[in-house]
Amino acid sequence: MAATDDDDVSRDKFEEVEEMLFQHRAKVYRFCCDTKQWEERGLGSMVILRSLTNQGTCRVLLCREQALTVACNHYIGAEMALRPMANSSTAVSWFATDYADEKGKMEHLAVRFKAKETRDEFRRVFEEAVEAEKQRCINVADAGDGVSHGDERGERCATTSDHGDRAKEDDDDQPGKCCADDLDGRTAATSDNEEDEF
Repeated sequence: MAATDDDDVSRDKFEEVEEMLFQHRAKVYRFCCDTKQWEERGLGSMVILRSLTNQGTCRVLLCREQALTVACNHYIGAEMALRPMANSSTAVSWFATDYADEKGKMEHLAVRFKAKETRDEFRRVFEEAVEAEKQRCINVADAGDGVSHGDERGERCATTSDHGDRAKEDDDDQPGKCCADDLDGRTAATSDNEEDEF
């Protein structure tokens, strides 16, 4: 586990069913399609957890300090990619179907840490989780078993841009549905070489 400061999420909460791979204080943001601006979702301990019971799947979680409400909560999927932020060496962004508000919604998220080294450690752990999920999806496909797992494992094996299309088609009233498809013409599958801005 990475070194942390001002930890607000107790390891005891997770240790029975999840292993903590990363934990560090950070701010998480979401891109608002209406205002075309980044909005702060919360400040707290950003953690990456690996399930001990669900085939080692990983998720990203941030609980707000003091209020202890969820600001970010999603699985790490096989097609997710982190992108640098043009005006911050300590931040990265990505697309995910986020369950912070309980109902899954495609979001363009970003996290900012105090130090570049912390961001680099987050990137390393996140990308290792993506690679593990890719391998898991290959194993599922080889076993001819992918369809039966539907919303959980099957969804995480779908591409991130597929999630955006699905959100747009399935629920025209869904807030934030445009975020995957309407960011200055960019999509969730945009090259890792491109940068976002706060």
